[in-house]
Amino acid sequence: DLMPSLVTGPDGKLYRLPPFMTQADVALLANEFPVHANDVFIATYLKAGTTWMQQVVQLLINGGEQGDVHLSQAIPWIEGLFAGMYGGTARLFAADQPRRAFHTHLPYNLLPVAANAKYIYVARNPKDVAVSYFYFATNLTDIAYDGTWDEFFDAYLQGTAYFGSVFDHLLEWWRASQQADNILFVTYEAMKRSLADVTAEVADFLEIPHDPAFLDHVVAQSTFAAMSKNPLANGSWLEQRENSPGHLRKGIVGDWQAHFSAEQNARFEETQQRAWAGTELLALFSDAVPV
Repeated sequence: DLMPSLVTGPDGKLYRLPPFMTQADVALLANEFPVHANDVFIATYLKAGTTWMQQVVQLLINGGEQGDVHLSQAIPWIEGLFAGMYGGTARLFAADQPRRAFHTHLPYNLLPVAANAKYIYVARNPKDVAVSYFYFATNLTDIAYDGTWDEFFDAYLQGTAYFGSVFDHLLEWWRASQQADNILFVTYEAMKRSLADVTAEVADFLEIPHDPAFLDHVVAQSTFAAMSKNPLANGSWLEQRENSPGHLRKGIVGDWQAHFSAEQNARFEETQQRAWAGTELLALFSDAVPV
């Protein structure tokens, strides 16, 4: 089921959130959540490289150590805290770590953005996000989506599933990153091309001293192959339906080409062009062959 909870943001707009989130939760985030100096927030639309960036950040802020808890316990999902996951909302107020980190799929206007915290937004080609989101929604026990790909595609393109329009989500975070030096905008595709370059960029952004050996270690532990074998980094804590392929499914660029019909691609292109007209975002995701 992908029926979202409709809430009104501080900007007066309607937002589509997971069904367990309420208007009161949004108000708590806006008014009571104490953002600490040096807090790190990883923001993404669903299935855009969240777990991957969590792994990079966890190793960077933890001296290269994985730690003894899985990634979503170490860097909890803000929305999930409101459903009692990962220690619940007490985690928002805890001050027991030298440097706190969270991950979120919230739109820019629903997350408290403080000048003394750091925000990393990971963007991914929305076509590949569509495919990954479809398999995620189908395989995850908590969602257990039973619709067809065509039905899912329509809901995703119209922005009626959880977290609404992928185009708006990406555009708002991108615009914010253009105006604030504490928001780093990176792409999944750049991480695929050179994880080392992006890891160094993130380390610099978080003001973490690093030498080549340290960065090499972080990169080696953050590859798809290494993470797939690591029970603290592979999403195995997420309950999947029987015979599901697991959380880290393929991790490739261009998988949309095996799923989109020509008609779907034309509709998608038209919607994306309209949403991002006049911005640099249209040039960001070339429809490259899978890598």
